[in-house]
Amino acid sequence: MEHARRAGADWPAEIRTHEWYDTPLGAADQWTASLTAAVDLAMALRIPAAVLWGADLIEIPNAPMMQAFAGEDISPGRAAITAWPSTWPGGDALWSRVREGETATFPPTRSAPALAFSPLRDEGGAVAGILVVADRHAEPRSAEVDAEMRDLRHRSGNAIAWVRSIAKRAAATSENLDAFIDHLDGRIDAVARLRDMAAFTSSGMPLSAIVGEQLYAATAREGENASVEGPDVVVAPRAAESLALAFHELAMNAVKFGALASPAGRIDVSWDLLEDPAAPRLIVDWKESGVDEPGTIVRRGFGMEVIEQSLRYELGAVSHVIVEPDGLRCTMDFELSRLTAAL
Repeated sequence: MEHARRAGADWPAEIRTHEWYDTPLGAADQWTASLTAAVDLAMALRIPAAVLWGADLIEIPNAPMMQAFAGEDISPGRAAITAWPSTWPGGDALWSRVREGETATFPPTRSAPALAFSPLRDEGGAVAGILVVADRHAEPRSAEVDAEMRDLRHRSGNAIAWVRSIAKRAAATSENLDAFIDHLDGRIDAVARLRDMAAFTSSGMPLSAIVGEQLYAATAREGENASVEGPDVVVAPRAAESLALAFHELAMNAVKFGALASPAGRIDVSWDLLEDPAAPRLIVDWKESGVDEPGTIVRRGFGMEVIEQSLRYELGAVSHVIVEPDGLRCTMDFELSRLTAAL
């Protein structure tokens, strides 16, 4: 199937060329979209991680996992419980906990790394596998670090729920399986890029960086066919993810139908702070120009749903998308405290 071959293009050679048809998972080109998406996610992580799938928990490790545990029983196609007999923490009891939807974590010991096990679900919503993440170099944790880890588990659970939600909505609005894979990959990548940047700061993300990263990924270049301008605004991590997805959708629409599909097209993004007696507000203006056929530049679907509905639900934004004579225009009106809360 084309979607499996395309999705696996960036997988490590050990995963891409493994003879999966000899395992209970079957040939990789016959894997379900949920398994393929789970493996895509694990392969993209820069820390040791693996997907364990099916009743036998067949291992699909990423490159950092294979490197970190070289020479040990971490290899593609093996059953995790039988491959790790001396270190599998909890065995069947652990699998039972994760199958019920719980994320289980284990602190490091002298003989085993810190491990986190999170449920992975199939198209029907049932737990079909485990995402395992390892930290071989973790030190025994203090009470403060334990608290941070609990928060991390909570945020990881939210991230998994977010990916699941994105997958469902992408499936509902995609015309075919190839479109589904493209949409899902692009949306996950949009937030992954944001998280890569956020790894270098604990104080939130500048709005200019959020906008600029999505424009750059869409081949727009500031000073050439794009501009980004506004006062300094630092956005809280969770709000930053929602904004990154919204700007990704606008950028992708511009690539397919709008300013970035026209030789003379350009995108100007600006924002301003408004003093409101009730609460300060942030007004964002996305303006496209130079579009050849403005009447065809908006397609109703998941992207517009993110901008017009999801931002309202998640951040209380009031958004408007209109088509002007020279291109699309989108305005987003936020209560500033909703963007900067929890910094």
